[in-house]
Amino acid sequence: MKTLTRTIVSRLKPRKRRYDQYHNGLHIWVTPSGKVGFSLLTHRNNERISEPIGVFKDNKIDADDIEAINLRLAKFHLDLQSPNPRSSYKASMGEVFDAFMADKSMTCKPETIATYASRIHVLKPLRPLQIKELTKGCLLKNVQHIRSRSYREACLIMLRNIMNWAVQHDYIQSNPWSAMPKMTHRRRLRVLERNEIVAIWPHLYPIHKFLLLTGQRLGEVRKMEWKDLYFDSDGVRWKQPDNKTSTPHILGLPSLAVSQLPESTDRTGVVFRGRYGDKPYTSNEGIRKPLHRAYLRLGIENATVHDLRRTALTNIADLMQSGEIAERVANHALGDIAARYNLYSYEEPKAEALRRWAGRVQEWVDKE
Repeated sequence: MKTLTRTIVSRLKPRKRRYDQYHNGLHIWVTPSGKVGFSLLTHRNNERISEPIGVFKDNKIDADDIEAINLRLAKFHLDLQSPNPRSSYKASMGEVFDAFMADKSMTCKPETIATYASRIHVLKPLRPLQIKELTKGCLLKNVQHIRSRSYREACLIMLRNIMNWAVQHDYIQSNPWSAMPKMTHRRRLRVLERNEIVAIWPHLYPIHKFLLLTGQRLGEVRKMEWKDLYFDSDGVRWKQPDNKTSTPHILGLPSLAVSQLPESTDRTGVVFRGRYGDKPYTSNEGIRKPLHRAYLRLGIENATVHDLRRTALTNIADLMQSGEIAERVANHALGDIAARYNLYSYEEPKAEALRRWAGRVQEWVDKE
């Protein structure tokens, strides 16, 4: 039986596309990012028999790990020679979840990992189930406890991705989720009404109020740093160094939005921090959940944190009688022609739009 050697491992270098190698029962794959994966694979009586071993971040695998892989390979061949070989790898969903997180933690951003962890926690009823026993009905039954429709769909989409990952890494032969119709994205049209804004205003964290007053994306506000804010005689301007559209975006902040900024003598790092003001938000979940609880307490139905942005932009278009200004405040990606030829920054119209919108919110809140 051929064994894995240092020479074989040293040649496992990344290419433009993933490639696979087979060495007498040992399946090796290498991704474009350099990750190297190993699994045991053979066929017997027209049945595919596989067992995953592990994934390494590169081909710098030490001698102990190589020896452990060879031991697994030897044991695998001995099992195949036994009178009643196992038919397939009996992994639980908990094992798959843990292996998926270990794999993604080497390549994904911390906030992405935090989002994955949050959704996998919600899917914990699936952990004790054997992956081979899963059916579409079983999967759907175990996610019905998630009350938020949009969050439930996000978890289902992630579950589909995890199952695809499990197929790629030889935990299962086919994805039981693949035959299901894809989740259809429902276009949200929710805009908070005046009475809802007035009711929820006292319950909002400063970061929620800032989101409502500026109409900016949650991730960009969460990552906003003090060095991105410029204080001068004309007020405060926020220059976004990086955003979703990768285009320059400068906002003149209205006074009501400026009043939501924390009073801090140490103006370094991110502006908005957690509930107690000591640590930055590590993910968007720490911002979404308090707002969701406030919605529930006040009986505001079918509302999310993203609806704050939609509410702001809808009202700005109304106040300015211009969808163009609202689009510029939102910093949406422009069409190819507009992005190439219209290079005006719209800085003053955007600042005026935010001033009018903040004035409307202040008027609504003061009247109650």
